[in-house]
Amino acid sequence: MDEADITKGKIAFVAPVARLLMEKKVGDEAILKLARDNRVFKIVAIAYG
Repeated sequence: MDEADITKGKIAFVAPVARLLMEKKVGDEAILKLARDNRVFKIVAIAYG
């Protein structure tokens, strides 16, 4: 399993927000639906490593 480390800005690939962002590319938007509202994320950069 992918190692999450919040101090390094890394989240596990199985985290809901990570799964939401999979297959997205720069310029895309992703909407995370929460109990009380939605959060919109705009992809501005992608880094691997």
